[in-house]
Amino acid sequence: FGPDLHLLPLGDTPDGGTPEVGTIVEVVAGPDHHPVTVFVESSASLAGRTADGVLGDGIADVLPDVEEGCVRLYHASDLNSLTSIVTGGIDPRFINDGCNFGPAFYLTPHVDCAAYYVQQAAMRGSRQGVMALDVEQAGLDALPHQSASRNGGDLWQTVIDAYNPQLDTTTADLPAGEQDTHDDALVLIGPQTNTTPGRRYLGETDDEPWPQYAFRTRRRAYRHVD
Repeated sequence: FGPDLHLLPLGDTPDGGTPEVGTIVEVVAGPDHHPVTVFVESSASLAGRTADGVLGDGIADVLPDVEEGCVRLYHASDLNSLTSIVTGGIDPRFINDGCNFGPAFYLTPHVDCAAYYVQQAAMRGSRQGVMALDVEQAGLDALPHQSASRNGGDLWQTVIDAYNPQLDTTTADLPAGEQDTHDDALVLIGPQTNTTPGRRYLGETDDEPWPQYAFRTRRRAYRHVD
C-alpha cells in the first residue's frame, strides 16, 4: 500500500511480469498446499472502490463473502512477512513480543484496524499488505480464552500492564481465579491500546474500540489460524 503498486512476490505472474491492478491470482502455498487468493490492488484502487475513499471499505469490497460458519480475521504486516506466512506458515521466532498481550500472533475482526496499521507503516516507507483469514467460528470459540478482558475494564488493564516492560505489574496481580484462566488461555481478546492523549482505546472512539485476538505462541495457539 502506497502511492504506487506493490505486490506480494507470490502474486507475480508466471512469466515474471507484474499483474495489473484488478488481477486475481490463485496460488497454492505452504507445506499443506493450501489455496491462497491474491488480490492485486493498490491503496488508490481500493480507496476508489468507495464513495468516501475509505481504504478499509475498499478492502472489504474486493474480498469474497465470508465462508459459512466462519469469522473473518485480518492481519496487517509488511509484504516480506506476509509472504513468509503464506508460503511457510507462522514462525513464532519472528513474532513481536512487545504488543498488548505479549508474544502472540495478532488478528482483528475489524478491517479498518488492519487498514490503519498498513497506512501508518506505509507512511514510514514500509511496503505493506493485509491478509484475510476465514476462521471456523466453532473452533475459535472452543479455544480456551480469557473473555473477561473483552470489555476493556480493570482486568484488561492489568493484563496489558503485565506485558509492559516499563511497569512492575505481573499476571500475579490478576484477581483471584483470573490468573489460572489467563495462564490456561490460548487466545486473549480485548481492545487495543491507544497512545493518543485522552483516548484509552484504539478505534473510532473509546465507545467503539477495535478488538484484537492474540493467539499465544507459548501454547502454539496460532496453529488454529496457520
